[in-house]
Amino acid sequence: MALYELAVFDPSDPVLDPIWRQGMFVIPFMTRLGITNSWGGWSITGGTVTNPGIWSYVIIKWVRSTYFFLFISNLSNGFGWE
Repeated sequence: MALYELAVFDPSDPVLDPIWRQGMFVIPFMTRLGITNSWGGWSITGGTVTNPGIWSYVIIKWVRSTYFFLFISNLSNGFGWE
């Protein structure tokens, strides 16, 4: 879901077309964590970014997916859930 939202998100006008009007559900939660930049060169505030750093929207998506794969899916096997 995060990759889809990042693909269709338009950060050009945060006043008249904010993220909640674009039907975003995951990006606002990532923004509450303090993530504001993307590797695509845009910021949630509408500006451009030259160096987004390591923590960006894409990294948070991959960290979450890796966490789910490593811990949650293996945890279910330990309790006998099928």
